[in-house]
Amino acid sequence: MNRDEITAELFRLQDKKYAAFQAKLIPTVAAGKIIGVRTPELRSFAKRLFKDEDAVFFLECLPHQYFDENQLHAFVISLEKDFYKCIAEVEAFPGREVSFQICGHGSGGQIG
Repeated sequence: MNRDEITAELFRLQDKKYAAFQAKLIPTVAAGKIIGVRTPELRSFAKRLFKDEDAVFFLECLPHQYFDENQLHAFVISLEKDFYKCIAEVEAFPGREVSFQICGHGSGGQIG
């Protein structure tokens, strides 16, 4: 999947009511930058993306345009089994400072 296909998939998974809810929780992120994909769908999509060779490309396409892309990025990183590779990805990820939601998405709280 390329970047546009990944973004299109996120919009396919969009829940507009959830996006409005998230916008209230995260006033530091413009409402137009929140797609509104629920966490279980993001985790599932991250697993599919992680199995695909294109995950590396997605992780390198920074900065992301949407908050949900940052969430997806955090979930993809959290699937990495190699500790040193995971840490390198966390350090290279500027989205880790976007909000408490991104910081808390790493497995074991590594992101943030």
